[in-house]
Amino acid sequence: MVSSDQLFCSIYKRYFAYLLKRAKDFGIAAGDSEDLVLETFAAYYKTYPLTWEDYQIFSALIQILRNCSIDYHRKCSRHPQDLFNPQEVNGFVNVQRRKYGEVRTIISLNI
Repeated sequence: MVSSDQLFCSIYKRYFAYLLKRAKDFGIAAGDSEDLVLETFAAYYKTYPLTWEDYQIFSALIQILRNCSIDYHRKCSRHPQDLFNPQEVNGFVNVQRRKYGEVRTIISLNI
């Protein structure tokens, strides 16, 4: 029997490149698109079954990515970030590393 981590990694491998392209199509900055895709996978992993059919997985991932993109654009319009402030950038990077640590660990162990 296949473990849930292996199922998740197969989903990740299958859809990562496509979701990255779609994130860029949704107007996400190149530097933020990978983080948004990881957020999409993290939300899927926590909420949906890994044993769904491909069309169900694809549909759920696209919907999650669309919602994350909308949230991203809302945040950017309310609070534009000063990318030249090193403290702000370092703080954001550290938060993102902690936030997606579980997903990154699963992916790195199974790829």
